[in-house]
Amino acid sequence: MNFKIFAILLLALGAVNVFSQNPAPVLTNSTNGEPEEIYKIGDVRGNIKRKAVYLPKPPFPREALEAGADGIVKVEVVIDADGSVVSAKAVSGHLLLFAAAEETARKTKFRRLETTDPNSRETGIMTYNFVIEKAGWLRIGYDLAVIQKAPTLRPFNVPRIAKAFQPEWTGEHEILGKLAEMRRVEMETQNVSPTADRPVFVRKNAPQTSGTVQSEIRAEIRLPIPNPPTGERIALAQNLISLLQSRLTGDEANLWRFNLGVSLAKAFEFSRNPNNYASAAAILRQSLDNAPAGTPAETLDALRIMIRTIEDGWRPTDSADEYRKAVTLIFRTK
Repeated sequence: MNFKIFAILLLALGAVNVFSQNPAPVLTNSTNGEPEEIYKIGDVRGNIKRKAVYLPKPPFPREALEAGADGIVKVEVVIDADGSVVSAKAVSGHLLLFAAAEETARKTKFRRLETTDPNSRETGIMTYNFVIEKAGWLRIGYDLAVIQKAPTLRPFNVPRIAKAFQPEWTGEHEILGKLAEMRRVEMETQNVSPTADRPVFVRKNAPQTSGTVQSEIRAEIRLPIPNPPTGERIALAQNLISLLQSRLTGDEANLWRFNLGVSLAKAFEFSRNPNNYASAAAILRQSLDNAPAGTPAETLDALRIMIRTIEDGWRPTDSADEYRKAVTLIFRTK
């Protein structure tokens, strides 16, 4: 793949650089250890009479994210006269969210109680709302096209995709479940976490010419050995694409977004080779020509920028930054 394009895709999409002969652009989620905006903690509420002076929001546990666990968690708290939470116990919600909610509740601080009794206690309920946002149709189409080429399923976000499916879409849920199981087996077999693409610090001993050994700390990214996608995975992804295209037949706008995601993956694949720039641009131009009425003008303009940049062979010096912004905008299309 052309190095300039690959670098831009990494910046624009947060792609995971996995080692393979022909890796496709692969999207990832959070890379800094914190949940992205797609994992939201709603307003923290409670029935405590005293006003909170410090009301933190809990982190979204990664184990819960992987399991697709979200929803409201209620925590019963006991507050002392100084305003500190001395006890916190989750009483409802998903078990995988209990620990994060309880720990956060214990960090909450309330105003001091005006009382002469230092042992005075007050009880109440703190409510935390953990929300996994559903994936947009453009992203779903893109991801399903990418996993037909990508050597790993690690970045494939099953919970977000599942949120976009209606409960009665049994066929789609069944295929997604099979892909989720493949991903689970891959993760367990390689004994890595979804965040294995993050750098870790390790100590290295480097021999010096003087005969001494110098110790230094280096940041390394430890990635699993990638495997090429199996025929079963490719077939499942293709079948799911076909099913979703049928489901969205009556929804012109979302069908176009879904197909645009598939087309973007194909265009990025063609962009690996300068000899295929024309084909990549043609794929995107077809999506542009098929855009339904009501498509945001900024989305169409971003597509035009991508097409023009590819057709020009990346000659303008400012094209890289313009292209990166265009890709980012398109992937934010709702």
